[in-house]
Amino acid sequence: MEEELVPVRVSDILPPPEMWRVHVKAKVVCKTGVHNTAMGSASGPFYKILLADKTDQIYLFVYLHPRPPLGANRKFTEEMQEVVDLLEIGQVYTFAARVRNYHPDYTVQTQRNGAELLFDNMVDTYDDEEEDNVMEDAKMYLPLQFSSADVIRETDVGQAVDVLGTVVRVGATHGAPDDLLRFVTLEIMGGRFHCNVWRGHEKAFRVNAAPFRVAIQGAKVTTFDHRIQLHIGNTAIVYMMNTEKELSRIDPNIREGEFFSETFGSDDEDD
Repeated sequence: MEEELVPVRVSDILPPPEMWRVHVKAKVVCKTGVHNTAMGSASGPFYKILLADKTDQIYLFVYLHPRPPLGANRKFTEEMQEVVDLLEIGQVYTFAARVRNYHPDYTVQTQRNGAELLFDNMVDTYDDEEEDNVMEDAKMYLPLQFSSADVIRETDVGQAVDVLGTVVRVGATHGAPDDLLRFVTLEIMGGRFHCNVWRGHEKAFRVNAAPFRVAIQGAKVTTFDHRIQLHIGNTAIVYMMNTEKELSRIDPNIREGEFFSETFGSDDEDD
């Protein structure tokens, strides 16, 4: 006899040792492109799927290589790719997943208890009107927790932060390591930072395309020559913020608040 599925509300999911495996019923808010745990042959490629019900949001990680150990497996990769391709934004699904503590190398904390999910199986999908009504209060905006310049300066090196601002300069990286493709100057609330853009994000940062607005989730705090910089690497997510459709992904409370207005109140200033 099969075990009855009892989905857990997203806000009730607790990281280990309190919970190790759960079933969760939620809407898909967004899907990222492929990220990697590291550059080169040690890479562990994965997708980040943002899920939401009416209580909270949480990230579901779908790895394209078996874990553990890290290693390519064509059949496994194809099966996981098919799962990601089938997921539709705004659709409700039930997933079986393992629970882990959120990993600061890959994201900032999203779910209130600090949990993340690792995909095991897609149990069910729903497309009728009743299910849509059940999830109508799910938060469909991105879980961005923007930091000001002052907060970033106090953040430990290696930690991930979310930033919102205007790219005022984009330059090529002649003579830099092969995977370092852009040098960027980003103006955010309270200051400007130099950013290193690594392979995978170069299309978002076209040389001489500035100025333009971006929101970046999971930029890493680094230092160079005693100056704080931001590392936009293989685990960051870059969202363009230049149209109403793009801006609609931000929490309305942020868009209508002081942080947003002060962030974009000095776009015309220069060094």
